[in-house]
Order: sequence, then C-alpha cells, then structure tokens
Amino acid sequence: MPSRTAGLLVAISLIALPLAAADHPYRILEQAIEARASAVVLPSGERGILVVTRCAGCAPESFATGTGTRYLAASLPVALADLRAAARAAPKAGLTVFYDAQSRQVTRVVAGGDLARHLAPDRSHRPGAPR
Repeated sequence: MPSRTAGLLVAISLIALPLAAADHPYRILEQAIEARASAVVLPSGERGILVVTRCAGCAPESFATGTGTRYLAASLPVALADLRAAARAAPKAGLTVFYDAQSRQVTRVVAGGDLARHLAPDRSHRPGAPR
C-alpha cells in the first residue's frame, strides 16, 4: 500500500512541475553580439559609445560604456587602449560584446581567438612555469 501512495505522490509532483514553472516567466538580463574586430568601434575612453555592426548589410548599433564595463582577454582583464590596438592589428579576430538587455549598457567586451592570444600576458617567466 505505501508504494501506491508514493507512486501517486510522484505522479502528482510531476504533473505540478510545469504549472510551477509557468508562474515564473523568463527575463533576459544580458545579450551578446559576436563580431569581427573590424565591425566594432571601441569607445575612446572609459565612458563613451561602442558601435557594432552585426553583419554585412546590417545597420550599426550603439551601446553605452561606463565605469562598469570590463574588457577581457582569455578571462583576464585588459586595458581598453590595449584592446583597441590589438583590434586594429587583427581586424578579422573575434570580439563578443555583452550588454544589458534593458539599458543597452555594455557590461563586458571579450576578445576571442587570435586577439586573446595577442593580449594575454606572457606567463612563461613565472616561477614554476615549464621551460
């Protein structure tokens, strides 16, 4: 008898799961655009405007940057000026621009592939590094 009760409770729980999920709508907090470095115009300073063109034929889009915007390469922070110089040197490399969906404020810009290798610090001289 207890196994029938347990089975009934499991069945009721499984039926209730979709109903519980329906009460909590999804909210998009952050969106991202992947583009070539040549399609991204980085801001000139800490606070400014970043312009990105998603694709050939797409209209350019503007996003605000500020003190909270982070610039990263290989998960490590990099200076905006260094990222700008690397993007000019490797225009075909990828950049990902993450932004707040509501305010369109850039939260972070992440250098990918060749650009990240260009910007990542040389760690071969740290103690214990393989030679």
